Amino acid sequence: MLSRHRKPRDRYLDLLAREPLFRGVPRQLVVVLGRHVELLGLAPGAAVRCNPAREVMVVAEGQVLVTDDDGHAVGTIGPHGAIGSADRRASGPHRLVAATPARIVVIARPELGTVVAIAPAVADALAAATTRAERNAEPRATVGTRPS
Repeated sequence: MLSRHRKPRDRYLDLLAREPLFRGVPRQLVVVLGRHVELLGLAPGAAVRCNPAREVMVVAEGQVLVTDDDGHAVGTIGPHGAIGSADRRASGPHRLVAATPARIVVIARPELGTVVAIAPAVADALAAATTRAERNAEPRATVGTRPS
């Protein structure tokens, strides 16, 4: 019975270890990441809600459209772009709608410091998103993509 419960977890940890955002993270720390992040797969047209006051979402792969609660487009996010990375009080809930097949890493706000300390690529993605949001001075969304 123990092996049945471990097998899916081992597969999940293997997925995390192969994720470019977590490349280079030692295996013992991948186990810690497994407790603090969630991977979402979105098919084109699928949507997920993000509340920046509660969570940060980093696009690992694909392109997503960001809309506000009224359905108005407020930006797009590509690989290593993030939403919820800047001041969480300045931004309300958003929906992310996949334009292409997308993988999204969801990090609860209380776990953000731990994940950033373990995975430098996540810290880089969040810093780039924050810089871009400040440059654009867009008060409605904290949307960013990694500069080319």
